[in-house]
Amino acid sequence: MSTTATGLRERKKERTRRAIADVALDLFESRGYGQTTVDDIAAAADVSPRTFFRYFASKDEAVFERADDVREAFTALLSSRPDDEPLLVSLREIGNALISRELVDEARLRRLLVLIQAEPALRSRYNHLIDLIESELTVWAADRLGAAPTDLRPRLVAAAVLAARRVATDTWLESPGEDLADHMARAIDLLAAGLTDG
Repeated sequence: MSTTATGLRERKKERTRRAIADVALDLFESRGYGQTTVDDIAAAADVSPRTFFRYFASKDEAVFERADDVREAFTALLSSRPDDEPLLVSLREIGNALISRELVDEARLRRLLVLIQAEPALRSRYNHLIDLIESELTVWAADRLGAAPTDLRPRLVAAAVLAARRVATDTWLESPGEDLADHMARAIDLLAAGLTDG
């Protein structure tokens, strides 16, 4: 098979995957997550349940369909920052890149986070993803600081940055029309300033 044909096939698969995820999100919002079945999603997306399971192992995976992309981007961004760059400068740049329009659709993200907040099963999976990111961030910070990942400072850096991300995101959710990147950058800047910024 030619490279062009392979590329077309992959793009078609990605469009199908995204269409199923979009339909799932619409149904979860209108019917409720618990009241929506895989069969409901497949029917609304005009695919068979078997096709659904070729893309997602479960209906909650349709909610987190970009999670692997975000984690891969996060790992790559951690590796890309200069070793001599101040930690919080690196993290500010990484945060901006992670929520760039190339990676994140802010309108969709807002819908997803509202849904996750309302559904305990989704919150559990979301928190697990954040825990994985915190572990990776701790190891990265430890390497930059020349410390063990079990030491206080890298663990505190990771926890503080993720707390800033959570507060920035919560504030953004409460402020329709505002830019998530602005909230995220200000949260990191406040950390860098020792929370003394007025």
